[in-house]
Amino acid sequence: MSPSLSILVVDDEPSARTGLRHAIVACGHRCSTAADGDDAARLLAHAHFDVVISDWRMPRMSGIELCRELRVHEESLYTYFILVTAMNDREHRLEALAAGADEFLSKPIDVEELRLRLSGAERLVTGQRQMRRDSEGAAVLARMDALTGVGNRLRMEEDLHALVSDAERYDHASSLAFFDIDNFKQWNDTHGHVDGDRILKEVAYAIRHAVRAADRVYRYGGEEFVVTLPHQTAAEAALVAERVRAAVAAACPVTVSAGVAQLAPNATAQDWISAADAALYRAKARGRDRVVVAD
Repeated sequence: MSPSLSILVVDDEPSARTGLRHAIVACGHRCSTAADGDDAARLLAHAHFDVVISDWRMPRMSGIELCRELRVHEESLYTYFILVTAMNDREHRLEALAAGADEFLSKPIDVEELRLRLSGAERLVTGQRQMRRDSEGAAVLARMDALTGVGNRLRMEEDLHALVSDAERYDHASSLAFFDIDNFKQWNDTHGHVDGDRILKEVAYAIRHAVRAADRVYRYGGEEFVVTLPHQTAAEAALVAERVRAAVAAACPVTVSAGVAQLAPNATAQDWISAADAALYRAKARGRDRVVVAD
């Protein structure tokens, strides 16, 4: 069964509002009411409704003026607009369609006609909801590493810029750890790339389960991973990185080296990454399977 529609009924006649509301609820939908166009405009400014059913002639703001106002300020979610009118001539219908109305209901309202009009609106809204879910799903996949399931470099870059901005605004510490699988090329040459992919997945899993819920894991590229550690000093982040290093060594047939860097004042996201990368290079030079903190 499709989710019910959220419907706003707009009419200056209390009896008409009440009767229409009862009919809509009987069709299985949720219904709110507004006493005139101004009242409806205020509601629409703060909440989304799937459908608006509005009388045409009302004091102050008419139904067609409300429709125009809605279309001007409408954002990503579409609202299906039904005008209720006794004026069925061609001129008025063209005016309403030009204003952005989707459908009409004639007075007096026939309940069966109302049900059919709402069925049409429901098909459109259901399609819109599915498109939105598909779009959101595609956005998530575009920012996920397909092999390991962690964030990819695009997601990391977006999140790093946000963390830099947040740290500047609120003046708190944030750190990141840059991990590299030791001797991974040698492993691939010996065991093959299929087994290398297995190792990448195992390492990513070990990292994800060794960090805090607030920390984020990304595959930077190849055998390199980055973990962001918001609200952590370099010393605190080094403890997390050491926990990750130990977890990988215990769960996987490989080890990792890590470089840790705290975000420096006035540093960019690229500066931050470069500092951690330099610390990682020193960890490799000192024998691998260790954590080094940036100077």
